[in-house]
Amino acid sequence: MDEKGINVGLEYDNACYEDNSMWFVERNNNILCLLDRKKKQVIYRGIIPYHDNKAYRQHPRCIKWKNYIVCLPDLGKSIVVYNMENDSFKECPIDAASHIRLGIYSFWEREGTIWCVSSGMNRIIEFNLEQCQIMGYYSIFMSDVDIVGVDACMSETTIICTSLTSRRLAFFDINTKTCRYFEAESEEPGYNSISVCGTKICMSGFSNHIYFFDLDDNKVHSIELDKRKFHIYDNHNVEILGFSKNPIFRKSFCTKNFIVFMPWHMSDSVADSIVVCFWRDEKIEFYNIFTDICKNSLTYKGQYLSTMRFINENITEIYLDGESLCYLNVEDGNVWKETEAIEKIEYDKIFLDKNLIFREVLRDDLKEYIYAVSKIN
Repeated sequence: MDEKGINVGLEYDNACYEDNSMWFVERNNNILCLLDRKKKQVIYRGIIPYHDNKAYRQHPRCIKWKNYIVCLPDLGKSIVVYNMENDSFKECPIDAASHIRLGIYSFWEREGTIWCVSSGMNRIIEFNLEQCQIMGYYSIFMSDVDIVGVDACMSETTIICTSLTSRRLAFFDINTKTCRYFEAESEEPGYNSISVCGTKICMSGFSNHIYFFDLDDNKVHSIELDKRKFHIYDNHNVEILGFSKNPIFRKSFCTKNFIVFMPWHMSDSVADSIVVCFWRDEKIEFYNIFTDICKNSLTYKGQYLSTMRFINENITEIYLDGESLCYLNVEDGNVWKETEAIEKIEYDKIFLDKNLIFREVLRDDLKEYIYAVSKIN
């Protein structure tokens, strides 16, 4: 019997929660998984259909609706729906050019419809869950100059998207299916992260600034982050004054009192940190998550902050990819790790799908590995 080293661990880009359970897609092999936190088990539901023999990040994000798990593409070319009742997958192709990376990173369910922002297509996709069908594609920016940012947010019935190449913001109304545009004036070449805080929109771009765009008076003001923590480099890794070649923050999340920014392309001095802005008094704090909790040595660490959700107004739960589930209390800066949920998971010993048997063979620090063993007849 030949063994093939397919690494199937706890590596994923997002998760959807339900009571003591958590659905996610293992991103290296496109496997839909259910984490039962109470039983401390990961149950492998099946390999999500994909093409071109490239499983990596095909459908790395998912959302639950009734008895369905909807898996959304990044490098994949379709929306795939898993039926929990009959344990089956249904694929819904997306009408896009083959060379385009769809890049669906932001999505929301409203009244039986999932609204997806495809950064690669520069489109918002309307997916009807009852019919399991795409109902429409809607342009975000009309100009070829604008490249849609990785982040987007939704406020009531409006989806707000950033442009990486201009200061233009797109406001898409899901009822009228039309866009309005606003210019958020600043020195930035464009914006990426975005969240809504009351009547203000909070954004970041390519410099050490956080911006607040007030919808009431159409004005923008900024907060400058410590320059000593933000060293910006050109394409040859030479430190420069001005703007980074890549966005500083990947995403942001807003709650009643604070905004949490997930790092992306940042200097070593702050790449270990989650940046928290107490937006009512515009106070800034840096909370060191990676080094204190996980001693993670990844370069672009913000990419590996897989999920984040608010437990209450002051505590946020953060999953650090491949490492641990931890919590941050922004009120006192306390950070702690929940070891029971990640470190002591008992994997199903056997999972049979497409002629593959999965078995646990190794434990290494907090990571756990399962190898796929091909059956040779």
